[in-house]
Amino acid sequence: MKTLQKLTLMVFTLVTLSVVSCTEDPCADVSCLNGGTCNEGTCACAAGYEGADCGTEQRAKFISTYNFNESCTSGTYSYTCNIGTSSSGVTKVLLSNFAALTGSTISATVSGTTLNIAQQNFALNGQNWGIVGTGQINGSLLTITYTLTFPDNSTDACTATGTKQ
Repeated sequence: MKTLQKLTLMVFTLVTLSVVSCTEDPCADVSCLNGGTCNEGTCACAAGYEGADCGTEQRAKFISTYNFNESCTSGTYSYTCNIGTSSSGVTKVLLSNFAALTGSTISATVSGTTLNIAQQNFALNGQNWGIVGTGQINGSLLTITYTLTFPDNSTDACTATGTKQ
């Protein structure tokens, strides 16, 4: 009887090992780039990256020169702004000449299709200005709603719509 139990246990163990060894790892052939990790065959991307293999920077969709038209409490304006990469990290961009402020550079953070301009001060022509706002990109259109604080501490609320050149 003990021999039959041992034989049954051995057969059960062999069958179990065979079934377990036949299970495929869904991540075996998946390569996730830029710090992404594979979970059940799909890449979970690190902050600032997207795509099936995490090979695309999210900020890439924002990088361009834009023709902006904006409406503010002070009036309407048109200007060109360049959005470029920042060396501060893969989620950071720099807006040059935004709000028609020639010579200004504003920093922003991107996540997915959202651009966030955190409250910040910048010097322009020896004076202290402030800005805060958020934006969304949809194809080649970027819409940013922001508040500009002038050197005299008065403010201007604006909505700017930019088209990629």
